[in-house]
Amino acid sequence: MRIQYSLFLASVLPVRENAVKNILFRAATIILQFVVYRIFSYLSYRSNAYTSFLMFAEDSLQQLYFIFSRKFNRQALLVLGFAVLTTLAGFYDTLLWALDSPGYVTQSTISSGLSVSHNLLDNPAYITYIANPSGNVENIDSTEAMTSNLFKTGFNFSLPAITDIGTKEVVAPLQNASEAGLRIWLDNEGLSVAVDQTTMITTRSVCPLRTPDEFTQTWRCNFNNTEALDLLNGYTGQPQIWWDLSNDQFLVADRHLDPWNSLGKGGDTAGMKKVFTVTKGRNRHTFLESVFKTTMISLYPTPFAEAEIEDIIKRTWQVDSTQPIDTTTRSLINMVEYAQGNGTTLSFGVNVREQYSVSANTIEFLQVMSLNNTVYTALRITVSNITLVRSEILDEAVIPLQPCAFYYTNIAFGGRVQSTTCYKSLGDQTGARFLGQLDTSAMVILTNVLGDGSSAIAATALNKTGVDWYNDHEAQIDQTLLSRGVMLGGDRGIVEVEVRRNVAALSYLQLFLSLVPILFAILVWLATVFQPMSYYQSSFLAAVLTTTHVVSTPSCKKVGYLKVPPEVSLRHENEHAFIATQTGGTLVHLEPNHVVALAMSMEPYGHNGAEFSPLLTNEK
Repeated sequence: MRIQYSLFLASVLPVRENAVKNILFRAATIILQFVVYRIFSYLSYRSNAYTSFLMFAEDSLQQLYFIFSRKFNRQALLVLGFAVLTTLAGFYDTLLWALDSPGYVTQSTISSGLSVSHNLLDNPAYITYIANPSGNVENIDSTEAMTSNLFKTGFNFSLPAITDIGTKEVVAPLQNASEAGLRIWLDNEGLSVAVDQTTMITTRSVCPLRTPDEFTQTWRCNFNNTEALDLLNGYTGQPQIWWDLSNDQFLVADRHLDPWNSLGKGGDTAGMKKVFTVTKGRNRHTFLESVFKTTMISLYPTPFAEAEIEDIIKRTWQVDSTQPIDTTTRSLINMVEYAQGNGTTLSFGVNVREQYSVSANTIEFLQVMSLNNTVYTALRITVSNITLVRSEILDEAVIPLQPCAFYYTNIAFGGRVQSTTCYKSLGDQTGARFLGQLDTSAMVILTNVLGDGSSAIAATALNKTGVDWYNDHEAQIDQTLLSRGVMLGGDRGIVEVEVRRNVAALSYLQLFLSLVPILFAILVWLATVFQPMSYYQSSFLAAVLTTTHVVSTPSCKKVGYLKVPPEVSLRHENEHAFIATQTGGTLVHLEPNHVVALAMSMEPYGHNGAEFSPLLTNEK
């Protein structure tokens, strides 16, 4: 019942413009006033109250004079009832407007990003944030967060998934994984992308990689505790790009604008997703990077409880964390517990390559020291993934921002080139040239959602409610971020923008109430159409001209519309005013037993001294 009631009251019938609603409501009001007029005309006819009927056409002041002069008799009550109900009926359209709930419907159309690009802000933000300061994931609106600061105020839109993302172009690896690492190879000159392959390197040590096959690399090393801080300060989520077999660089965060520049280092629990493009010549490749890290911290000398180590590793490394701990996960747990028992720093990780993606998963147990004393212990787990989502050929090759005598690239954020790496270029510059362009088109940072990385409790460090919310919304976050990234730094023509417009609408209740006066009008007309009440449905002018025979009719017992209204004028004669017809005649009021003299003087006739006078007198 609630659904039906809601639908009956809610505005669900679009009429495009409020002007249409106004016409409909006003028409219903006029018809309702006609119904009131028709009903009271019939009541006047039945009561033989012709004066009351004539009062219906007068203004409110005249009607009041009539009501008080008749001392609220039956005729006065008819006029009073007519005046009240006609006034109330005049507010019928106001009542219909008051029933708006809410008075409009939102209609959506799908437009290309290119066609609506004129609505973009002059300087749209490329970084968005999803936060949970209240601690209640139900309050998180990821869609609003990720579409803010993009289009101008008042432009109501959403970013659905891109249905035609295009093709992905990769080539076979030019080098073995053991010598080049795991990369996404993009051309035959060595253009390739990988996750950061330096996370297991400190200023004093290098942990060697094992390459069991061309799709997997692993490492496991114990480090001196004095190197723990170097590992902890390592940057998480830093793609590595090779322009050829010799020249490479990292896609680093903008230290002025990007909070991940600091959040990506050290402890804490957070997430980051990034859409970035790599353009070389006319070839542009679009990638989606996802980074997650969680950390537990315990102040020395308090160790982590074994149950907490088991919980956080199981929930981050085991495919199905609802099942009992499997053999692989158990070995990882034992490895961390062994490092804790020995008081050593541990770094373990796995890199994996698939056809269009590379990923890295790490576990780090760090005994962080300061001035040769252990200060705290950190258990940090990270997950990084870079996936190629689109390859395209541009109409023109990318243009360098400025000339440079070294190997260098353009650095862009949100589709706008901000700087170059000319001043950073080091090493052999033989054959130096412009290499291409890196663009961090869009990114989103998740804070206070996944957990609190300053706790030694796994349930706090990695909040299950936040993780479940993230898993449920990750696909939608990816789709929105990709649309935003392509809108800012890619081919806007492939982006689909759902443009929402509020359109005036009616509810079923408003439509019903708008039609009710029409039904009443039909019923009243049918009830009165055959009644001999012609004088009670015609104007006073028609009645006067018919009864005085100014107009010729078959019978003056019936009056109707004046199809050819005669000319009537107001004339003055001495101190008198009277109504004259177009033939020179005069409308007069004749008392019994009196006649009208042709000279327009008033002469008595008979013996009782009565007088006659013009119809309108005493007007000067």
